[in-house]
Amino acid sequence: MPMRIHHDLAAVIHASATEVWALAGNFGNMSWHPTVTGCTIVDGAAQTPGAIREIHLQDGSRILERLVELDHQGRSFTYSFVGTPPIPVSASRTSVTVTALPAGPHARTRVAWHGEFEVADDAARATVEHVNCQIVGPSTVDALASTLGVEYSFDVPSQGNTKGNATS
Repeated sequence: MPMRIHHDLAAVIHASATEVWALAGNFGNMSWHPTVTGCTIVDGAAQTPGAIREIHLQDGSRILERLVELDHQGRSFTYSFVGTPPIPVSASRTSVTVTALPAGPHARTRVAWHGEFEVADDAARATVEHVNCQIVGPSTVDALASTLGVEYSFDVPSQGNTKGNATS
């Protein structure tokens, strides 16, 4: 019987929410991510729910994702896999939210991912957990911060890899 699991990852990026959203919120452009060699809208209109993007990775693989919801004012979007997913899930839904943090000496923004997945068994659960929490999430935070030339930290120290621009 399939299991429903969820993963949360959050980081604080030392840049304004406007700057972070300009990158993360553009569903049809992932040129800022070093493992992405191409990202194009293959169905629907860019920045419109229902749009499907095709992401090409350095290893030659491709991922299809459908934009389910987009809220520019609330700086959030939700997407799901289309076709054969790159991880062992039968269903997925991931939301990304970009939130400005209270004013301080420097701009800071919280970026949060919430993923819900349906997996077949414990082995699939472990694979999805590893890929999301140890590879995809941390590399995406690092790519956003590196593109903006700023530092970041994870909200939950036990999640993710804090190499690169990470601070403790």
